[in-house]
Amino acid sequence: MSGRRTELAGLAAELVALKKRTGLSLGALADRTSASKSAWHRYLTGRNLPPRETVAEFCALADEPPAHLMALWEVAETECSGRQRGGDGAERGTDVPETRRPPQQAADEETDRTPLTPLTPLTLPTPPTSLMPAVPATGASRTARAPERSGASSSTAPGSSAVAPRRWRHWHHWRRIGKRWWPVGLSALLSTVVLTAVPLVRGPAEPAPAPPGCRGTACDGENSESQGCTEPGSAFGAVAQASLPGGARMEIRHSEHCDAFWARVWLGQVGDRIELRVPGRPTRHAVIRDRHDAEGYVYTLMTGGEPTAAQACLLPVDGGPEQCFGT
Repeated sequence: MSGRRTELAGLAAELVALKKRTGLSLGALADRTSASKSAWHRYLTGRNLPPRETVAEFCALADEPPAHLMALWEVAETECSGRQRGGDGAERGTDVPETRRPPQQAADEETDRTPLTPLTPLTLPTPPTSLMPAVPATGASRTARAPERSGASSSTAPGSSAVAPRRWRHWHHWRRIGKRWWPVGLSALLSTVVLTAVPLVRGPAEPAPAPPGCRGTACDGENSESQGCTEPGSAFGAVAQASLPGGARMEIRHSEHCDAFWARVWLGQVGDRIELRVPGRPTRHAVIRDRHDAEGYVYTLMTGGEPTAAQACLLPVDGGPEQCFGT
């Protein structure tokens, strides 16, 4: 049991270390990821294995390359899957999926043996003459039909109906009207469908970012993550960047949401130091402390205002010359 807990505990320890570096509380993690506050408590204490998507969300939130944490997650998930296959699915960190019972074959066989009832031909009723307005006939058509009416009246028995030809004339009249106007009705129907479907295709509007924890000079010496300066939907990004000798890369990043800027480095060496310098303002610095920092991002605290005349420098651990660039 201790060997199985070691992998899950190792993943939890890395998540706790990443949480400390970002300065986020459990409530802040719950607000910015898909997991709840109580779920994060279980993940960080090693009681449960977090979903892969939650680990990926945390890495993106902390600007952390996901390769290392995903590798730890794969090992921990393999251990948990091994416990589930061994019948230990009720242990901590695993879930036993609920199985569904197959459909009853007897019911299917009974359905197959049920004879099909033949369909009865549908007979359309003749439209009532009382609901259709009479169509006045022109002089020519009235003259042409006069012999027919005389012949019909002379050959029809006194008790028979003489309105059948007139009924069919009304029916053909309404058919002509339907053929003339059905394109208009179809166009109106298609327009309604399109207007209804457009909001569904566009999807819900992206919610506005929450107000930042600081703005301008109030952000001096504050952490960009904990103050909400990199919230999804807010305007932030690199205003200057450089690829330095030795493979390290650096950026000066600015947040319009917080009106503040900071520097970050990745792919550096353990022991390298970065500095953010602005004339007349305090120098911000950060150090790559271990291999996890070297594989991820290390960033300085913020300086409020616009990044005018800002300069970022890398001081190599081997004592080489500092490498600087600016806005």
